[in-house]
Amino acid sequence: MWEWKYESSTIIGIWLGNHRPSHLLTIRVQVRIAICYNQGDGEYMKKISVFAGVCGEKVEATAESVDGRHVKISITRCCVHVEKMKATLENGPLDGFELMRNIRKSQIYDAAGECLPHVTCPVPSALHKLVEAELGLAVPVDVTIKFEKE
Repeated sequence: MWEWKYESSTIIGIWLGNHRPSHLLTIRVQVRIAICYNQGDGEYMKKISVFAGVCGEKVEATAESVDGRHVKISITRCCVHVEKMKATLENGPLDGFELMRNIRKSQIYDAAGECLPHVTCPVPSALHKLVEAELGLAVPVDVTIKFEKE
């Protein structure tokens, strides 16, 4: 049974061109973190939803701890580019401690570098947050990117 515990939605305005109000682009970035209660074993499993922004794509993924260090990621809904990452990320459990140790050696960012055409895609970072929360290394709290006028 899925219970949505955390939800955040942010509307972002970006000025384009010559900074006239008619050139305002609005972007919605939303991340949802759910906790799934598996009634059979009494364990919780984390789920995220990422609304990536301008591309309009939604990515959903779950993570399940294997042994308190290793995590199985399952990407259940995604764009064609993240689909290419699935083969790498779903091929056996990932070592969560190694993922958090060094950003340059991360299997998630390595797969993203090979498959994603846009370097600022928030999905790889969201997958790291998912693993981190599933292993109890961080509290599952939403992340927001917000552009503000000065």
